[in-house]
Amino acid sequence: MTLSEREKLAVMVGEDVLWAERTSNTALIITLAPVGSEKLRVAAEHLGVPRCFGLSPESLQGLVVGLLAAGGRALSLGWIETVAYKEGHLVLYTPYAGTEPVAVVEFGDIRLDKEIIFSGKGMKSAAEPT
Repeated sequence: MTLSEREKLAVMVGEDVLWAERTSNTALIITLAPVGSEKLRVAAEHLGVPRCFGLSPESLQGLVVGLLAAGGRALSLGWIETVAYKEGHLVLYTPYAGTEPVAVVEFGDIRLDKEIIFSGKGMKSAAEPT
């Protein structure tokens, strides 16, 4: 969404909107403070979608994503390190190093904690007793 559209949403929900996306049947609004369900319903109605979800900026960190080519073919998996909302950029960890452009970043339902992954805490080899 454009800055102008995000500003209109900010007035509707009573919070600064860092980012907003709309698909054919859902909208997503990211704000610093939580937005109540009634305000999200009004935003959904304004955007012409049945549902609108409100998230905090931190809720995307560690989220597993799928990287898809233009035709929907899976290129790789990755996970979100940070989001630069003003620039509209995602910083991802991914093994993908191909030349085919990523057309879609599909958000998953699994979250990873890099502090645990990179520290090895809680991880055991198959040979270690439990």
